[in-house]
Amino acid sequence: MALEPLLAIALLFCIAVITLRLTHGLANGRLLAAIALPLELAGFCVLLSMLFERRAQTQEYMLAELVLRFNGDLTRAFPLRPQRARARVEARTPVLTQFAQDLLEIARKAPCAVSRITSAWVALVLASVPCGQWAWHAVLHESPGALLAGVAIAPGMVLFTLAFNDLRWGRIRSPRHQWQTRIWAHGYKPEREPTILPTVPVMVLCFVPAIILGGMWSNGASLETNLSVTQAVLTLWLLLWNGRKAASSKAFLRIERALAPLDRFIRENVARAWDLLLLASRACGWGAAGVLALSCSWPVHLDKEVPSVLSAVSGWLLTASLLLGLLMLNPWQRPVSPVTYSARHLLRRQGEAQEQRISTGLNVAFVCSLLAFVVTIGAT
Repeated sequence: MALEPLLAIALLFCIAVITLRLTHGLANGRLLAAIALPLELAGFCVLLSMLFERRAQTQEYMLAELVLRFNGDLTRAFPLRPQRARARVEARTPVLTQFAQDLLEIARKAPCAVSRITSAWVALVLASVPCGQWAWHAVLHESPGALLAGVAIAPGMVLFTLAFNDLRWGRIRSPRHQWQTRIWAHGYKPEREPTILPTVPVMVLCFVPAIILGGMWSNGASLETNLSVTQAVLTLWLLLWNGRKAASSKAFLRIERALAPLDRFIRENVARAWDLLLLASRACGWGAAGVLALSCSWPVHLDKEVPSVLSAVSGWLLTASLLLGLLMLNPWQRPVSPVTYSARHLLRRQGEAQEQRISTGLNVAFVCSLLAFVVTIGAT
């Protein structure tokens, strides 16, 4: 599965290079490339959709066989399972069976999503570059009437747009009825438990130090400063964890009650914020593809600095898209009926084994940061 995006991208590049080489020496080479390349990539996107659909079906079949091998109950496709590691261990669920069920659920939700989106992103850039190059050449070196040749490019771009969207969303069009699509990524939607949110004081004590830590490591400060801030944050978390019994005190409960309206505001808007972040991630990703295509098709003799600036902007947009999608949204599902639990209630849900793991992890992280700080200071 990991090689599929690389092979798809390699084939896309081979098609683009062969087409550009064949049309390079011709009189109307730019126009022919702008017509032929989107058509070729449209056909290739359709083939990729069929390939990824078959791959997704094979993957689901193999994972289902794996679940059956370990006596998985497929009469209820995905029953509600404990989400915490301690509860899984107490339920004595085989780890490999649990892992296979999780992979099967992911395969049904978004089969081959990484392969599809990556291939579609590269195909969009490769199809847009020759069209942009032809448009710039027609504007700068030909008469304005040369733009009328865009009528010949439009059908190819329409077909490419349809195939591109089908590949991006995981759809296959019927050969007889082109406007009827078969969605092969239906997705599985089991009943989910409500999303549990901590109170505002807990968020401030846990998340604000993490934000400060991430900001320090990203602003280009010295290594000693970053290590000292990391050690301070870990020390703060360790102190807060060791003093977690104070969460049941009257003072902390009074603070949580005073900030209850803010908790209600977060519950009402957390799903909306998740949707906005997802929209921003998608806009940054596809915007990066468009800016990169503009950078590659920009005439060099106009301004040599513009392509480098556009490439930098495309890199920043793509980075923002990956950070939002992979780090912030991908590990979590869309919030469903969020509820707020107090710190005392959250602590009651933790067992002794889970508390021991958290304590051990914080202690090990603090000791490692201290050793790294001492070694760095001694080396300098």
